Amino acid sequence: MKMYPLLFLAFIFSLTTNAQATQIDESIPVTQMEFTETSFYFGKIKSGDIVQNVFELTNTGDEPLIITGAKGSCGCTVPDWPMEPIAPGENAYITVQFNSKGKKGQQQKRVTITANTDPQKSFLTFKGEVEKSEVAATADISTKITKRTPQKKVDLANIQVFPNPTSDFVNIDLSKYAPNKAVIEVYSMTGEFVERQQLNQLEVPFKLDISSYPKGNYSLSITMENYNRLSQVISKQ
Repeated sequence: MKMYPLLFLAFIFSLTTNAQATQIDESIPVTQMEFTETSFYFGKIKSGDIVQNVFELTNTGDEPLIITGAKGSCGCTVPDWPMEPIAPGENAYITVQFNSKGKKGQQQKRVTITANTDPQKSFLTFKGEVEKSEVAATADISTKITKRTPQKKVDLANIQVFPNPTSDFVNIDLSKYAPNKAVIEVYSMTGEFVERQQLNQLEVPFKLDISSYPKGNYSLSITMENYNRLSQVISKQ
């Protein structure tokens, strides 16, 4: 396959950008995370049903647990995870939805969790069978079905969060998602709420003033309507 040099370099840069966006800052202390279960079998459902399960986890380490991302193996699998740091010994929950529209036969989907653990990535799986018939074979599955519209995935390459050299501001560029609105929330590493900002215009980068923050690391959450939430660690030097 022939690939021109500039196109090849752009392709490599894109891969590097996406890889870096899902990594945890190595300066963040590492902790441990344990799930009550890592696999969910939803039985037999009919095509078009939306199945949901809640995975419970515990921070079994000695440092706050920060989940910076959760990504499904396909657009039909949508995770929702805690935006605030999870204190040692505390429990938290990750909700995963699977939309069976257009699917048939045996299904196995995976959600990749990125956090300040070693290794950084953990995995959750959804398993079951999607039938063509109008009636699901398993009656009790109805308790797990919701009519919520699956959220669109945010392309991490289109999100830029970066501190300036003085560390007085964190610049948040969401311009590629205009004219959407966004909510920015900041939490301390112990899970305490710091501040919330409502962004009604995303056409220009937003400067989050962190000059009054004590030195240290914080968890920043970005929420936009109809998109999956993003979490990222920021630092005040």
